[in-house]
Amino acid sequence: MPHITVEMLPGRTPEVKKAIAKEVMERVAPLAKVPADSITVTIHDIAKEDWDQVVEERNHKDEEHLYTYESVK
Repeated sequence: MPHITVEMLPGRTPEVKKAIAKEVMERVAPLAKVPADSITVTIHDIAKEDWDQVVEERNHKDEEHLYTYESVK
């Protein structure tokens, strides 16, 4: 079933990360037409100094599958 990866800057508590994961699961489930409990979420903290290298370089290599808020409005 769907697996969603969230990458963000560090600083959120485990409770906040759990709330983010739950919200993502509950919102994706009806759109993907799957039960929320079939969705998994991984949350990676990426240090600010590593962000460009880790995230942006990868995203630019896979622009076909990259969705930004602007591209989906």
